[in-house]
Amino acid sequence: MINLDEKFKLINNICFKGDLPQILIKIKSRANVNAAFVVDTDELGNNTYSIELNPRLSRGGSDLEPILLHEMVHFWIALNRPEEMSEEHSDGFEEKAAEVGKIWWENELKSL
Repeated sequence: MINLDEKFKLINNICFKGDLPQILIKIKSRANVNAAFVVDTDELGNNTYSIELNPRLSRGGSDLEPILLHEMVHFWIALNRPEEMSEEHSDGFEEKAAEVGKIWWENELKSL
């Protein structure tokens, strides 16, 4: 099984300059869903965040990194542009996803 925390740290360091705090990554099956960024509220009214991944992604594969990166962009939006959270894929989300996707792709090409 893949160490998802290490995968998160790797993507965080490459694409977000290590700016994202560690987040809880859960393995959870949802019908026809690869992953979800989840916002919950604790008993004090504070938001807590987690990423839920389909169990098949915990075994790795070529789609793990892009899916995890996508959910990490949602996390970045929650921390840096919370006013955009009501729209699932806001303009700010699309902008940040394009930025970090380019960084990830360039990094992948260097490693070939």
